[in-house]
Amino acid sequence: MDPGRMANLQSQISALRREGEERAAKKLSEKLGVGYADLTKVPSSVDALKLIPEGEAKEGKLAAIELKNRVAAVAVLDPEMPSAKKTIENLKAQQYEVKVFVVSLSGLEQLWNLYRFVKPVVEGITGRVRIEAGRLEEII
Repeated sequence: MDPGRMANLQSQISALRREGEERAAKKLSEKLGVGYADLTKVPSSVDALKLIPEGEAKEGKLAAIELKNRVAAVAVLDPEMPSAKKTIENLKAQQYEVKVFVVSLSGLEQLWNLYRFVKPVVEGITGRVRIEAGRLEEII
């Protein structure tokens, strides 16, 4: 089989696998009575990703995709997973209204790639100088 035809066949198999993942995610969302999202068609916010640290997101198989006025849209592989439930409850404890959407794993993996664009949180510049008491005595 020529390489071009082989690549085309692999591409078709990959597309079929992805479609199957999306169908399974949609079926799970219907079963649980929550929303469904195809992350290839839904825009995601890099700022929203900051809500959930990357390690926690990967452990819970979820990620925040949008944040507006304390309402967080969270994409999750399985909202019944204990680690996912814990993260969602933590967001609610921080006074966020959480809207859950079931997604496929390949969609989540695509989304997790955006973590490389998330900048670490930096303390704001206040114009104040903070010197610990021990250091101040040492300077004097």
